[in-house]
Amino acid sequence: MSGSMSQENQQIKSQNDAIAKRPSKDHCKSANVGELCSRCRGIDFDHLFSLQRLRERDKDAWSCSGVFLIDLEASVGDLNDSDCSLCRTFGSVAYDFPDRGSTTYYLIAFSGFEMFLSEYPHDSERNIVLISVIGQKCWDPFAIMEYESCNNEFLTLKWPAQAGKSITVRSINRELYDVGFVKRCLDCCLWGHVDLCENSNRRTIPFFRLIDCQSRTVITAPPNAQYISLSYVWGAQIPLTDESNAQKTSHILNFPKVVTDSFQVALELNISYLWVDKYCINQLDVEDMETQIEQMDLIYANSLLTIIAAAGEGPHYGLPGVAGTVRKEQPSLKIGEYHLVSTLRHGRDVVLESKWGTRGWTYQEGILSRRRLIFTDQQVFFECNSMNCAEAVQLNSDIDPLESDHSQGIFRHRTPGTQPWDILKYISEFSKRELTYRSDSINALSGIFRAFERGDNPMYQLKGVPIFFPVPLRRDENLMESKLMSKSANQGFVIGLTWLQDGGYHNRVPIFPSWSWAGWNGTIDPELALYGDHERNSNDAIVHLETQGGELLPFPTHKSRLAGFLSRLSRSLHFIHIEARTFTCSYCFSKSRVAPPYIELQFLISEDPVLIVATYDLLPGPGLGEHRTLTPWTNPLTGILIGDTSGDSLEVAGLVVQECDGYYERVNCLRFRSCLYGMDETGIKRIFAKDEEKMGWFSKWMREKTVRKTIRLG
Repeated sequence: MSGSMSQENQQIKSQNDAIAKRPSKDHCKSANVGELCSRCRGIDFDHLFSLQRLRERDKDAWSCSGVFLIDLEASVGDLNDSDCSLCRTFGSVAYDFPDRGSTTYYLIAFSGFEMFLSEYPHDSERNIVLISVIGQKCWDPFAIMEYESCNNEFLTLKWPAQAGKSITVRSINRELYDVGFVKRCLDCCLWGHVDLCENSNRRTIPFFRLIDCQSRTVITAPPNAQYISLSYVWGAQIPLTDESNAQKTSHILNFPKVVTDSFQVALELNISYLWVDKYCINQLDVEDMETQIEQMDLIYANSLLTIIAAAGEGPHYGLPGVAGTVRKEQPSLKIGEYHLVSTLRHGRDVVLESKWGTRGWTYQEGILSRRRLIFTDQQVFFECNSMNCAEAVQLNSDIDPLESDHSQGIFRHRTPGTQPWDILKYISEFSKRELTYRSDSINALSGIFRAFERGDNPMYQLKGVPIFFPVPLRRDENLMESKLMSKSANQGFVIGLTWLQDGGYHNRVPIFPSWSWAGWNGTIDPELALYGDHERNSNDAIVHLETQGGELLPFPTHKSRLAGFLSRLSRSLHFIHIEARTFTCSYCFSKSRVAPPYIELQFLISEDPVLIVATYDLLPGPGLGEHRTLTPWTNPLTGILIGDTSGDSLEVAGLVVQECDGYYERVNCLRFRSCLYGMDETGIKRIFAKDEEKMGWFSKWMREKTVRKTIRLG
C-alpha cells in the first residue's frame, strides 16, 4: 500500500512539473485606444505613472493621502457596466466604504515605497507609482485617508515598465501557485530570522502523531521530525465513529482535498510529515483531546510552517493554485504598449473576509505559528514573525525582505507572550470571530494563553481574565517604561476585571460567569477601563474565589505559587467575592450623535451635579429599541470601584452589577470622566469647572456616597 501511494504522489508531482514548465496562460485582456470611451482615450499614461507627480509635492506627498490625478465622474456601477474595457478595469479595483455610497470615483497616485516598505531607499528612481480608484467620500486630499490605504487594491505598470525598480508586480498563474516564491521566502526566513522566527523553546509533545505524506498514514511522530501543520475550516461535521476515527485505522482512504493538496505542497517543499488536528488527535478520546489542546502552542510553534486554507467554505474546496483549484482572475489590461496589472487586494482584507478568518478555532492556529503560508482565492502569502510577502508584489534584490512593512501584514499580532500587556489585543481580535459552541471560548484561545504563561514575564488568567503583574513593557522616551500593573495576584486579577465591551449589544453566555469576557457574546475592547501609573494606584479591592463546597480562597501572595494555585482550581468555578467601595447608579438611553440606528447608553451615579460615568453607542437589541429618553431606569444598579479610591485622582473604574437571586452579575465596566454635567428639563448639559473643583466634588462624592461591602459576583 505504501509503495502504491508513493507512486501516485510521484505521478502527481510529474504532472505538476509538466504544467509548471508550460508558459503561463495570459488572461490579460487587450484593447485598442480607439475602443476606449472619450474620457479614457484622453488619459496620458506616461503622465499618469510619472514619479514627477509625487516629487512635485513636499515629502508629505509620499504619505497615505496620495496625489489626486483624475475625477472619473462615474460611480462604480457605471464603471462596471461601461462598454469601455479601461472603465471596467477601474471598476474591478474600485474601493469605497460600504456605507458611504460614493457617486463618483477618483484616480489617486500613491508611492509604492510607502505602501509596501517600512523604510524607503534613497534612490526614488527605483520607486513605482500605484494608482488607486477611490470613492470621493473616502479621500481627503489634506489628510491621511480614513481607511488604511494598504488595504486597497492598486493598478500599476507590469514588467518591462518596472525594469530597474525595487518593487515588481507580477501576473499570477491561476492554475499553479509559485513554488519558487515560497521556497525563496522560506529560505530567507530560515537563514536570516533568528530572533523572532526560531523556536528556541522546542519541547517534546507527548502522544504526538503525524501523517506521513508519502504513505498517507497516521504514525507516531519520529524524534525531532520536521513537519508542516494545516489550519483549515472543518465545515459541516459528520459525527465520528470508531470506524471513521483516524486512531482506529492509521490508513485513511478519503482525505478531503485540502489535506491531499497539503500533502503535495509539503512534498514540494521536501517535508515528509503533515499535522492535521482532525486526524492526529483522537477525537473520541476526551483525555487525548485535552492533552493535545493544552499543547497547541507547542504544536504550531514546533512546525516548520503552517499552511492556512483561507478559501472556500470547507475542507473539500482545496488549496487554490494546487491540483486543479483555479484562482480568481487578476485584473489587468493591455492598451497598446502599456500593460496595467493589479496588485490584488491586501491579504488582511481577503483573509478576514474568508470563512477561515471568521472562525474562532482558527485564530490561534495562525497566531501561534512562526511561519504561515496562506492560500487565498487570489494569491499566496508568506508571513513569518519578521516579514510578510505576497506572490503578486515582490521585492527585488536591492531591498532587504525585512524592510517589508511588518505592520501591514495579515497578522498584526504574531508573537504572543513577548509583551504581557498585549494579551488584551489577542482577546479582542478573537472575540470578533464565530464559534459553533460558545462553551469553546476559553479552549479555543488556550494555546495563546499557554504562550503567555511560558513567556519571559509569565501572564496567567482565570476564566480568560488576565492577571497583571508589574513588568517593564516598552522602552521608549515617549512612553512610560511600564503600564498599569499590579503588586500582587489579587490586584492583578482586579485590574483584569476592568475589561470593556466594545459597543454593540452583548448577549449573556451563562455557561461562563458574567465577570469573564467569555460570559458575553460580543467584541471586547483591546484596552482596559483602568489605566495609568500603578505606583499611584491604591486599588484596595480584595477578591476571594468560591469553591464548589463554598470555601472562600484568597489569591496566593507570592507570584511563584500562582500557577499551581490556578491549576488546582475546579473548572466549574463560577463565583467570586469582591470586597470594595460601592456606589448606587442607574442608566438611561438617549439619541446618539452617531448616525441611526445607534442609541446612547448613559450611566448616572449622582444628582446635582450629575457625573456621567460613561456613554456607549449601541445597536438596538432586545429590550433596548424603545428606550430613547433621558428617564433613568427605575431599578438601581450597584457600582464597584476599582483603582485609586483615595479620591485624589480619577484613575478609577467602576464595575456595574445588578442583583440576581443570591448573587450579582456584571452589566458593564465604566471609565470615569473628568467632566461634570447637570440635568434639567431639556436634558444633560456639561458644566465647565476647574480641575480642582472637579476633584473636590469627586472626593466629596467618594467620601459621602460610597460604602465598602462584599459583592458575590457570578
